[in-house]
This record gives sequence, structure tokens and C-alpha cells, in this order.
Amino acid sequence: MKTTWIIGPFVVVGLIGCAEMLKNNAVEKLKADCAGRGLQFVQTEATAREYVFVSKAEVSGECVGPSDPRYMAAK
Repeated sequence: MKTTWIIGPFVVVGLIGCAEMLKNNAVEKLKADCAGRGLQFVQTEATAREYVFVSKAEVSGECVGPSDPRYMAAK
């Protein structure tokens, strides 16, 4: 049985100069959400853009379980 949860896109908008920080925070939030369900977050896409007055980050991915080939066992 293969368990896969689709998450995303997760969009965050903040002040200028923070796009990479917003992207990293979004990834960490998604990792924590998947981990809370006993799964791992696999990122499929991420963008970080700076605009004149704001920054935007978008992260897409899936929560996958041990039966998924993208699942990485803890070392």
C-alpha cells in the first residue's frame, strides 16, 4: 500500500529582501507537517522572488511513506 499526500503550492508573502528565508521557512513547515503524520516531505518545486515592495516564496511537494521509492530511511 502506497501512502502519498499532495501538499502545495504553499505560498508565503512578506517584506522585501526575505524571499529565500520565506522559502526555507515554508519548507521547514511542510517537513514538520509531514513528520507529524509519520511521513517525509519530498519537495517537487520551489521558487523565491523579490518584487518592489514584497517578497514571495512558493513551495510544492508531497508527503511520502516508507513504501515510496523517494522515501529516505533515517541514518
